[in-house]
Amino acid sequence: MAARMEHDFSEADEGQHPIGPEPNWQESVVLVWWDDNEGVGGFLRFGHEPKANYGEGVSCAWASVQTRAGDRYSQYLLKPFEETDRADPKAFRIGKEYCAAFDGEHSVWTINEPECEARLETDIFTPRFDLFGRGQAVTNDYAPGHLEAAGNIWGELRLGDRRCEVKGFCYRDHSWGNREWGSFLSHRWVAGTCGPELTFNVTTWHAKDGSLGAYGLVIRNGVVKRAKNVDVVTFIERDALTHRGGVASLYFDDEDPLIVQLTAIDAFITTHNGIVWTEQVSVFDYQGMRGMANFSTSNNARAGTGPILGVHNGTLERGVSRRERPIEKLVLASA
Repeated sequence: MAARMEHDFSEADEGQHPIGPEPNWQESVVLVWWDDNEGVGGFLRFGHEPKANYGEGVSCAWASVQTRAGDRYSQYLLKPFEETDRADPKAFRIGKEYCAAFDGEHSVWTINEPECEARLETDIFTPRFDLFGRGQAVTNDYAPGHLEAAGNIWGELRLGDRRCEVKGFCYRDHSWGNREWGSFLSHRWVAGTCGPELTFNVTTWHAKDGSLGAYGLVIRNGVVKRAKNVDVVTFIERDALTHRGGVASLYFDDEDPLIVQLTAIDAFITTHNGIVWTEQVSVFDYQGMRGMANFSTSNNARAGTGPILGVHNGTLERGVSRRERPIEKLVLASA
């Protein structure tokens, strides 16, 4: 794995960055979270593309709530970009429905939809870090500015008629800069935590030029350690799109490998700028602790553009729906 440069991010990087001159400039924030006691979690991405749509600009929210019981919420909201979306330099608004704001200490995420409402606060127990470093295809073409962090999450959620208090773990990322959306063919982004004792990320990146990148690190009690090599095996479902989890592996020179087996809860699926994204909240166990992760995938080796017509472990419906099948965990047989 190629050498990388560390970046010292500050609280200022939690807010907005100056809009660049590139037509594909974007800025987006992501939150993945899970409360194992309540059996509920979700995936949120709020993005501004101020020069998209022939210069008119778009603001976009990807919103998903996933539950162990099967009830779920899914929304893809694409709106014309408004200056008010960036009126607060520490906030990312998508109309009146969605907002992520940094108050100087916590990141506060809100959903205001008829079928789903939430106010969720997060802190961080890891450093803000850059997974990729400079000079890689993923940073040259896709995420030149990029920070990630993990922490605690708490707040209130309403999903349909159900209301609950949330208390769990979360993983966030924040990207800004020019983004060539068609610069890659497939990816895996497995980013998770079970508390200060362990946070990890394993990412693979199949660029359109055929190069295959691999990145990984662990953070234990605030100490960041890069992996020498990583591997991701995804248990793809019969739809060739969603999955039921997989195995993320990180290898080091001076310690035993970290092998994490993940079980997917449900999937948020959307098409954005010609790419089909599958974001699956997943859980894992580590030394007696229950952890959560986002297991994000895309699969498009031939750069096709046809519509998605059916899925197995997820939904194409927007709004509230219910998963009738049980959560399927693949048990690996011993040799």
